[in-house]
Amino acid sequence: MTARRVSETASRMARTRDALEQNVAEALARMAVVYPSGYCCVSQAPLRAIPEEVALRVMARLLMCIGGNRYSPRLARLERLLTWIQDGAAGSGRTLAGCRVLRRFDGLLICREASAVKSVLPACGELLWDGRFKLCLGNRNIGEVRRLGSNGWQQAIEVAPRLRQSSIPAVARATLPSIWK
Repeated sequence: MTARRVSETASRMARTRDALEQNVAEALARMAVVYPSGYCCVSQAPLRAIPEEVALRVMARLLMCIGGNRYSPRLARLERLLTWIQDGAAGSGRTLAGCRVLRRFDGLLICREASAVKSVLPACGELLWDGRFKLCLGNRNIGEVRRLGSNGWQQAIEVAPRLRQSSIPAVARATLPSIWK
């Protein structure tokens, strides 16, 4: 194999990768809604209808986004998750890459796994909490930033009862950042 043929092959592979990434971006735009509170909903029917390679990459991107991860989960684990999704197998859900994947009506709910949220940081300055939320808190330390949890949610609705009408799913609420003193 000559250097020229290697270069031509690399160019063709780059073209293929670009086309695949375009398909992934279009699929994400059609079937996924990512909420600023750190979870997403995915329409299951379109996910089942796209080619497996695109579906694997869609799920990898969503898990990286919701889990605050820099790297994709291992391919074998993604394949098992996709099989569970496509087969419609029973079960309360799956966990992967620090995320929970739950069936909801005709779709999927992907949220952070509460036990995976271990980040506790001083509540001051500008910080990236849990790889997902950028917080700007000023220069004075006002406590610590950690996950809200169910106890925090109960305290929050005591102070602000209107939060009971929140559209944020309960499993996602527990993983929200909160300031504790």
